[in-house]
Amino acid sequence: MSRVDLAPGAINPPHSHPRASQIGVIIKGKVLVGFVTTANVFYSKVLKAGDMFVIPRGLVHFELNVGKGKALFLPAFNSQMPGIVILPTTLFASTPPIPNDVLTKGFQIDAKSTLETLQTIFVNGFPCKPLSEVKSDDFFFDGLRTEGNTTNVFGSKVTSAFVTDFPGLNTLGILMSRVDLAPGGINPPHSHPRASQTGVIIKGKVLVGFVTTANVFYSKVLKAGDMFVIPRGLVHFELNVGKGKALFLPAFNSQLPGLVVLPTTLFASTPPIPNDVLTKGFLIDAKVISDIRSKLGS
Repeated sequence: MSRVDLAPGAINPPHSHPRASQIGVIIKGKVLVGFVTTANVFYSKVLKAGDMFVIPRGLVHFELNVGKGKALFLPAFNSQMPGIVILPTTLFASTPPIPNDVLTKGFQIDAKSTLETLQTIFVNGFPCKPLSEVKSDDFFFDGLRTEGNTTNVFGSKVTSAFVTDFPGLNTLGILMSRVDLAPGGINPPHSHPRASQTGVIIKGKVLVGFVTTANVFYSKVLKAGDMFVIPRGLVHFELNVGKGKALFLPAFNSQLPGLVVLPTTLFASTPPIPNDVLTKGFLIDAKVISDIRSKLGS
């Protein structure tokens, strides 16, 4: 259990806990609590003393003091080491820093005007098929043969073999995907709340990086045949740094790893996260937020 004190107008900035779900109770004041699901849906409510809230493991969430006085709440976790990924510092103050190219492409922002300023589950289960209906095709899938269409703002396309299309995966706790990257394309900063990830580069040259809960940034440029691993819930990315197209195949230890794409989670949720949360959390002005949202189609 922890204690969180908030001055008037202060925020516990957007963050997540990779290893724990969270429950909390407001002790004093008026606090806006919100989180964004892996489906990019934003839930929030203003809570008062005695009110409780719950945050599913790994989802991005925040607490903002919207009252006139001080606020206090007590969060509890189902882990003695829940971990914490504070998104503003994870993305913009890691050691060593994440390359500007990753952030400008991932958030569709300008390095000079913004980066210099800047410097978190409901699991839908699937019923098993009756044995009499199981067939050979349930255990085979050809959906990863086709190159993905990378004509989008990020220059990337993720194609996954979900249980709905690949019934043999059900209950096995595994999943594999295909990620295509155009030259200069990025699989933007994101996390998987319910799975660790391993992957292999099939084609091209890819910069893979992740940030730990201690805010340490690890990265390496990988080539065809090289592998990587990402611990569960940590923010990571893949950037094509080669001259041609790139392709890699990630695998997960869950059939539903979940996906939190930070640019869209923070700036294109439905309904949108209040500007006050983002301006205070990332120390940017509302114009920057509007600019990012417009580029992400929000």
